[in-house]
Amino acid sequence: MKPERIRTLKDLSEAKKALKLESVQTRLLIQNNLAQAGKQAFLHYLLPLGVSGLVAWGVKKFTTPEKDKEQAASFETSQGETNHSPKPLVEGIRVAGKVIAALMPTVLSIIESYQTSEEE
Repeated sequence: MKPERIRTLKDLSEAKKALKLESVQTRLLIQNNLAQAGKQAFLHYLLPLGVSGLVAWGVKKFTTPEKDKEQAASFETSQGETNHSPKPLVEGIRVAGKVIAALMPTVLSIIESYQTSEEE
């Protein structure tokens, strides 16, 4: 509600009340949209990624022979000592890219819903 002209203090106080009410409604809409987007992101991205990661870890753990486990353990300790290679950085960037690509539709949805709520 936007008054045409504010001429008196009474009109000003009514306009301030209306503005506060609109800001509370907008804040509630944003909070609801963020909650729904977070729920959708959890259900569609994080939960399946966690489950698939656990399954992959379980398969690797139970199908690896003992000899390979010992070699992997010695390899991990030698890699821990010489951790100056750029491989962890590259792997981190790759994972970050996948996370950003997975969350981008949710972020765009939040922005779009905010813009449409502002227009109304």
